[in-house]
Amino acid sequence: MLTPDQQRALDDAYWNTTRTITDIRTEFGLTVGQLNKQITPLLTGTSCWWCRTPLAYANRRARGDRWQRLTCACAAEQPHVSDRTDLRPTDAAIIAPRFERHDTWGSYSYTRRGDSPERASISSASTVVCLAVEALERAGLRWNGQFHVVEASDGPDEVIARLERLATRVLVVPSITDTMANEGDALALFFRLVARGWRVMSASQSRLGHGVYDGWCDDLAHLWQREVPERSLHLVTS
Repeated sequence: MLTPDQQRALDDAYWNTTRTITDIRTEFGLTVGQLNKQITPLLTGTSCWWCRTPLAYANRRARGDRWQRLTCACAAEQPHVSDRTDLRPTDAAIIAPRFERHDTWGSYSYTRRGDSPERASISSASTVVCLAVEALERAGLRWNGQFHVVEASDGPDEVIARLERLATRVLVVPSITDTMANEGDALALFFRLVARGWRVMSASQSRLGHGVYDGWCDDLAHLWQREVPERSLHLVTS
């Protein structure tokens, strides 16, 4: 065990210097495993979007990896914090679905092997939230942390009733047909929201793959009228 002064010195050497791990271990007489357990996690200055728990880096690698998302102890992945200065604030709410979806062609992974049902549902919702934050950024908007959970048993009427109590009129959904567990309910919800004046944005990045277009599109224009015939647009089930 280290004394309080030794612990402070260890944390300072680990987090605030460029000294090698070997050098630090030698000074404090620690093995690699002991060092990993002894280091005090470094607070990031942000909180989990789901449970609001303060987030921390467990080690130097986590702090220096710009591509790996942090995962809270509650199982929620955290969106990357953008360093863009041109993003405008928005009150948009992100739809976070908490239900399983088994689809080999899908864009989202809704289950994680070995997780409890509760943790798996939080993890699945966080996958969508992270992509939705990126969708907002592509539109030049910065998320304010607002989200709304949709359960598998929810119907369009009850979801709309809850959404109408929100201050915002802008939603970001996984994709049009993935917003609810049933595609018919998802489409009904979308059309009713649009009819009520909501702006509904999709986190799904439209793309062609394996001959299937994954997106919401129209099939009205004739091939010879389209500027890019190979990107023919149509509505498909997800």
